Amino acid sequence: MNILITTPWRAQGLAVLSFKLRTVLRELGHSVRLHAWRGNYEPMGHDVDIAVSRAPFKRRAAWADCVIWPETIEPGQVAWCRELGKRTIWIPMWEQVRPSVQPIWDAIVCPTACSYEMFRDWPGSVHCQWWMPMNTVEARPTPGRPRFLHMRGGKAKRDRSGSDTVLDAFRLYRAAGGPGSLTVKSLKPFNAPGINVICDRLSYADTQALYDSADMLLQPAQWEGVGLTIIEALAYSVPVITSDAPPMNEWIDDGVNGYLAHGKFDGRFNQVPAFYASSQRVADLMLGADFDNLKARCLDTHAIAGVDFRLTWRGILGCL
Repeated sequence: MNILITTPWRAQGLAVLSFKLRTVLRELGHSVRLHAWRGNYEPMGHDVDIAVSRAPFKRRAAWADCVIWPETIEPGQVAWCRELGKRTIWIPMWEQVRPSVQPIWDAIVCPTACSYEMFRDWPGSVHCQWWMPMNTVEARPTPGRPRFLHMRGGKAKRDRSGSDTVLDAFRLYRAAGGPGSLTVKSLKPFNAPGINVICDRLSYADTQALYDSADMLLQPAQWEGVGLTIIEALAYSVPVITSDAPPMNEWIDDGVNGYLAHGKFDGRFNQVPAFYASSQRVADLMLGADFDNLKARCLDTHAIAGVDFRLTWRGILGCL
C-alpha cells in the first residue's frame, strides 16, 4: 500500500512521531512518504527522502492509497481524499479538543488510553499505545553518583515539562545527601547553579548519547499529548520518574520501569487538566531508586510494546 503521512511539523515531537511511524510502516512492507507543511524542521539529523515544502497537498496525495494525519485536523483534505476513494486515518493527541462535527475517517488511531476515551464512540476508533523504534542501548550498571536527566521545553508560553518541580526536587535531593548529578537539555538558556545545562540543538547521534549517559529521566510533566520523551528514554533503557496522571502514567509501571510521583491537579493547560507533581515525592524517589533493576526491565517492556504496536497497525491497515 502507498501511504502518505502529512504533518505541519509545528514542533519537534510531531516530526519525530511522523518519522518513527514511517519506519514502522515500511517494516510492515508499505511504501511510505512524508509531506511536511508550515515548517521545514528536520528532526535530529535523520537521513530524509522527504519533501519539506509547501507543495500542494493534492499533488502529494495523488500517489497515495492511504493518507495519515498525525494530530492535525484537515476536513477539506479528508473530504477530497474520500472522494477519490483513498483511505484516511487520524491520530488524535490527548490534549486535542473533540471536533463538534465528525469528519469521515476510515480509522482513528488513539495513541493513549485517555485519547481513546474521547473518541471510542466514533466509528473506526481503536487504541494503539504509541511505541517507537530506537537504537536501543543495553542497560549499564549505575555508577556511585547517579546521573539524572531532564528534557526541558521552552517554545510554549508555559513550560509543561515540570522543570520547576525537577529543580526543586534536585535541591531537596542534594540537601538530603544525594550524590547524583543533573543534566538539563533546554531549548532556551536559564540560570541553574550546580546543574549541567545543554542548550545546543542536538543531532540524532548526540541525542542518543545523551540518553545513553543518563541513569534516570526526571520528567514530572504537567501534561503530554503522547509523552514521546518518556518513550524515548524507555527505549534507551533509561527509567523515568514522571507524574501519576494521564497520559504519563500509561507508560510507567510503578516500580518496574520507573516511578510515579503523586501530586495534584490545578487548573487547565491546553484544554486538559494540569498536574503538579510533589517536589518532595520526586526527591524521595530519586533517593530510593533501584536503578539497576529498573534499567534491566525497561528494554523488556519496550520490546513487548513494540510487538503490540506492529500487530495493531498491521491489523488496521489490513482492514482498509
